Amino acid sequence: MLLPLLVMGPILFFTSVTLVKIGVVVGGIVGLVGLYFASYFVGVFNVFTTAVWTFTFLELHEKK
Repeated sequence: MLLPLLVMGPILFFTSVTLVKIGVVVGGIVGLVGLYFASYFVGVFNVFTTAVWTFTFLELHEKK
């Protein structure tokens, strides 16, 4: 829900304040930057959770 808000928020704000084309361009740029950081965060989170599960499995496997 946050990413669509990052795209639509600037578009709606800048189209009401300035020209429509400027609002769409600024909103598109903000949306692409938001998409980049969201995908980067999800990638880091995925690697972290995989590492935690792997180390937990190895720890529990040693205790058996």
